Amino acid sequence: MNRRSISLVVRAVLTLCLMAGFYCLAIVMVIGLLYLPYAEVVYANRLHIKLVIFSLSGALIILWSLVPRRDQFHAPGPLLVKETQPTLFEAISSVAASECHARSIWCSK
Repeated sequence: MNRRSISLVVRAVLTLCLMAGFYCLAIVMVIGLLYLPYAEVVYANRLHIKLVIFSLSGALIILWSLVPRRDQFHAPGPLLVKETQPTLFEAISSVAASECHARSIWCSK
């Protein structure tokens, strides 16, 4: 392996470790927030409603933030088709003769 590929491996491992650390930290925070009302009931024999509301809402917000969102694709412009734009596709084909061909081409503003 050369130096560049080792650096790429190190970066990939570091990225995975940071991502796992983020999720672990978030889970620990949720557990801590959920433990607060429990500990108050067990050790202080009372329960403050404000503590319950803020702890549960904070834990739910953190858990909701951990769920990945779906990415929605929005076309940057009209889809160009070979039948409607043959000259453009000929120019693209001549430029990209040695490269792999794109499956779709979009016109952006």
